[in-house]
Amino acid sequence: MGNVGLAAETDFAAFIDVLGFRNLVLKSPELEDFAQLYRSIFQDALRSDLDRFGVEYRLFSDSLFLRVSRRRTDERLGNLLRFAQRLLVRSCIGGLPLRGAVAYGSLIWNEDIVVGTPIIEAVEYEGLQNWIGMILGPTCARYLAENRGLEDRLREADVIRLHDVPIRPAGGRRQKLQAWAVTLRTESSEEHGRLEAALRAQKIQAGEEGAQRKYDETMEFLEHCRLSE
Repeated sequence: MGNVGLAAETDFAAFIDVLGFRNLVLKSPELEDFAQLYRSIFQDALRSDLDRFGVEYRLFSDSLFLRVSRRRTDERLGNLLRFAQRLLVRSCIGGLPLRGAVAYGSLIWNEDIVVGTPIIEAVEYEGLQNWIGMILGPTCARYLAENRGLEDRLREADVIRLHDVPIRPAGGRRQKLQAWAVTLRTESSEEHGRLEAALRAQKIQAGEEGAQRKYDETMEFLEHCRLSE
């Protein structure tokens, strides 16, 4: 009886972190004003697409967990990644740059608890990256390798692309990890300009050179995405 409502299922889950959240909170003159900004960005990004893509989320401080429900298994990953595309762009323009990862595995997700192997993997691979963006962890990459039709559809629709993703330096040396990355797709040239301007402004605010490097990497990826449209 104690396990009622705690049945695990095999599913995709994303973990997304708000970069610089601590400084954003500490520098905000009024916490209520910051909370309103924070809520409006996520709600504006989430509200219109939640039902469209079947997305469920849990938001706690600077951590956002996502999954797709009420959809066929073969639709879930694509819906999750398309939703993430819009969230990455809109949030960055709004002043909250995000970084995340998606994984696949045994998951318990209900009103009280979110736990499972995809959460652990997604948190790990989010923390490796040194840019603003989102990648697929190894379990997701294996799923795509076993489902080539889905991989082809996502790639051809420019939802994902293989990319040498910057990861945190080791021993002072820059490193890359080849992974499927969620493309930074914008809906118009005007939105592209706003995203580019937001990244440049956030790079300046980042201060020291090491912190600024992740914005250079992101703008390089954004340009790759633009040229392929």
